[in-house]
Amino acid sequence: MKKIFMLFMLNIMVMMAWASHPAKMNLWLNHLSDEAKRQEATRAKGTTPEKVGVLTLVRMAKGGSENAITDHGGFVVKQLTGDLVIALLPVDKLDAIAIEPSVRRLSANPLAKALMDSVRYKINADKAYIPSAATQQTAFTGKGVVTGVCDSGFDFTHPMFQDEFGNPRIKSFYDQIEQSSTANYYGIGRIYDSSEEIFELGGSSDKKSQIHGSHVLGIMAGSPLTGQKHKDYTGIAYESDIVPVCIDFASRNTHNINYTGFDAFSSIAPSDVEYLLANLYVMDYAEAHNQPCVVNNSWGGPMSFDTNAEDYNDAYASIQGPGRVVVFAAGNSGDQYLYHKWKANTPDTLAFTLSKDANLGFITFRSKQPFTLTRLVDKYREVDGKLKSMTDTVRYDFSKVNAAQDTAYYTEKTTFIYNRRNKDRYSFYAEIIKRGNEYIMALVDDRETGAIGTSHYIALEGDDDIEALGSIDCITFDPQDDSDSNYDELREEGGYPYSICSPGCYNSVISVGAINTRTWFENIDDRCMSYDGNIEETGKVVYWSSRGPNLSGEIVPTVVAPGHNILSALNHYAENQYKQSMFTDTLLTTSSASDQHYKMAAMSGTSMSTPVVSGVIALWLQANPTLTTAQVKEVMAKTSHHTADEDVWPNNDYGYGVIDAYAGLLEVLQLPSKIQDISTSQPAQTKIAISDKTLTISTIEGAGPLRVRIYSTNGVLVGEFMTDRVQSSFDLGHLPSGIYAVQVTGNKKSVTGSTLIRL
Repeated sequence: MKKIFMLFMLNIMVMMAWASHPAKMNLWLNHLSDEAKRQEATRAKGTTPEKVGVLTLVRMAKGGSENAITDHGGFVVKQLTGDLVIALLPVDKLDAIAIEPSVRRLSANPLAKALMDSVRYKINADKAYIPSAATQQTAFTGKGVVTGVCDSGFDFTHPMFQDEFGNPRIKSFYDQIEQSSTANYYGIGRIYDSSEEIFELGGSSDKKSQIHGSHVLGIMAGSPLTGQKHKDYTGIAYESDIVPVCIDFASRNTHNINYTGFDAFSSIAPSDVEYLLANLYVMDYAEAHNQPCVVNNSWGGPMSFDTNAEDYNDAYASIQGPGRVVVFAAGNSGDQYLYHKWKANTPDTLAFTLSKDANLGFITFRSKQPFTLTRLVDKYREVDGKLKSMTDTVRYDFSKVNAAQDTAYYTEKTTFIYNRRNKDRYSFYAEIIKRGNEYIMALVDDRETGAIGTSHYIALEGDDDIEALGSIDCITFDPQDDSDSNYDELREEGGYPYSICSPGCYNSVISVGAINTRTWFENIDDRCMSYDGNIEETGKVVYWSSRGPNLSGEIVPTVVAPGHNILSALNHYAENQYKQSMFTDTLLTTSSASDQHYKMAAMSGTSMSTPVVSGVIALWLQANPTLTTAQVKEVMAKTSHHTADEDVWPNNDYGYGVIDAYAGLLEVLQLPSKIQDISTSQPAQTKIAISDKTLTISTIEGAGPLRVRIYSTNGVLVGEFMTDRVQSSFDLGHLPSGIYAVQVTGNKKSVTGSTLIRL
C-alpha cells in the first residue's frame, strides 16, 4: 500500500473539547443532543426556547416503565413489541432519557434517499395472468391486495392509476410532508381517505418537484395502457388497491405538529423513524379493510457500525405477519468501495473521498480492542487575516470512554481550510463508544463549504482487527491508494461487498437487487436509447446494484429483478424540470386523457427492481392471503432462476436468484406437489386465453398434436383434449368458477408449458 509521506506543511494547534453522552444513543441522536445544547447556550436571555422533538425507536429494559419517557416530556406514539416503542422525545432531554434504568437504547437516523413493458415478460409475470381479447379477464392481478408505496413525487391523475372505466384506484393517501393542522394518529402530515378527493388533489405535495414515486408505483401496480407508438404497458399487480405514502427525502428542517399530545413541541426534527410510521400506516389500512398487504420502499441509507441494527430489524419485523410483507431496495452502491479491514498489529493508512455534499456523512470503525486513529490534515489556517500553510495530525483518545458508566466520548467539530484560494472549509468530529465487547468509533463529516472530490487520509493501528465502513454516496474509500485491498479482484467481479443499504440490510424484510434485461429501447423519436450505456450484458447483476453481506455476515439481497431501462409513469407535474436532463432522450408517449398528455420514462436502479418484486408478492398474496415474509422467502428460494455461474446459492450478488412470478405462483398454490407433470414455465410459442368460459389455444405450424389437460387447484384432472390445429377452442362451461391450471404438451419444447386461468 502507498505510504503517506510528510507533506510540506506546518503544525497547528487544534482545539478539541469533549463531552460525555450515554452510549445507549446512536451517533445521530448524540449529534442532535449536542446541537440542542449549543443552541441553548447561545439563546438570548428572556427568549422562549424552542422545544423540538424527534421520533425515536426506544428499546425498554425488561419491566421498564414508560414513565422514563413521559416524565421527561416525551410521548409514546406506538408500541411495536413488548419492549420496543416509537416515541416522540424532546431533543434537549435525550441524555436524561437515555440514562434512565428503564431505557436500554435510543435509535434514530437522518432521512434516507430515493435509491415496463418487458419487465413483466422477463420475470414470467405476464404469464401469471393471460388476459382475453374481449374481457381482459385474468387469473391473478393483485385484486383484493393492498399495494403500498412509501415514496415521493406522486401524480394521481396519470392513467396508470385509474381502472378501465377511468375511476381512480388510489384508496387512501398519507402525505407526511404536507403542512396541515388536521389532526391524525400519526402526528405529522395529512391523511386523505376519499378516492375522489385524492384524484382532485392531483398528487402529493411535492408533485411539482419530484417524479420518483409515480415511476415506482407504475411498475408495481400501474393499470394497462396502450401506447400511441409502442406496445402496451402494464404494472405487475394492476388490479390491486393502491395506498401510497409521500415521505420526506428533501431533509426539511422541521415538520408542523397536528396531533394532540405532540402539541407540547414546537416542531419535529425529521428522522427515519417517520418512514416506519409510513409503512405502519399502510399496514393499518390493510388491517382495517381485512386485506393482505405488501409495502414497497425504494429508498435507503448507509449501514453503520453505530446503528442499533437489532432495534430496526425488530421494528420492521413487528409490523409484518401473515399477509403483511415489507420490501426494500438493496441500493445502488455496488460500485462504491465502502468497506476496508485492517489486520491486527499492522499499521496502515487509507485515503477517503468526500464524494458529494451530504448532511452528516460518516465513517464508522469497530474493533474488539482500543485502537489508534490518526487523521492527517493538509490545510491552511487564517492568521492575522492571512492564510498560512499548516500541518495537523489529529489523534483520538479512547481513554476518555468510561464503559462502567455507559458513556461515549465525543469531540467537538474541528474546522480546516483546505484550499488557499477558495477557502474550502471541512469540519469533522468524532464519537467513541464502548458497546458490549466492541469499541465503535465514528469520524463524521460536518463540512461547511468544502468541495467534493477532496482526498483525506487516516492511519490506524491496533492490537485487534479493525473494520471501517464508509457512507454511501458521501464518503468512500480510495482503492487506488490501497494496494493491500482486494480492489482488483472485486472490480473484476463487478461489485463491492458491504455496499447494501439500510433497512434493506435487515433479515426481517425482503431486499431486492437489480439485473439488466434491456440494453436499449426505442424512444419517442424512434431512436435507440439506454439509461446507462455502460451496461451491455443481459441476465447479470448490474455493476451498481448493492452487494452483501450485512454487518452481521448474513446474505443479502434476498432476490434480484430487472432494474435497468425500466419504463413507467412520468409525473406530468414535474415533467418540465427534467426536459433538459437525463429524461430528454428517454420519454415515451403513452396516452392522452382529460386533455392532458401523459408520458412514460425510462429509469434505472434498485428503485425500479424493488416494485417489480413487490408487485409479484401482491400476486402471491392474492393466491394465499396469509403468506408471511419467511414463507415468501421460501418460495423465492425454490423458484428463482440462477442466471450466473455461481457455485453457491443464495449469494451476496443475486440472493436466491432472479424472481419468477409464475413459478412462484404455482409454488404458492402447491401445484407442483399435486400435479406430477405440470410445467413450471409457460410455452413460448403457444398462447392460452380464456373468455366466457371458452378456452382458446393458439400455437405454431408443426406443433401438434397438442395434448391439453385442465386441473383444479387441488390437483384433480377435470378436462383433457387433443388437437392438431394451429388454433382450437374448448367449451369449459361445465366447470364451476375458480382457478385452474392448463397444461399444454406438444412435440416441441417451445410449445409446451402451463398457465393459470380464472373461470
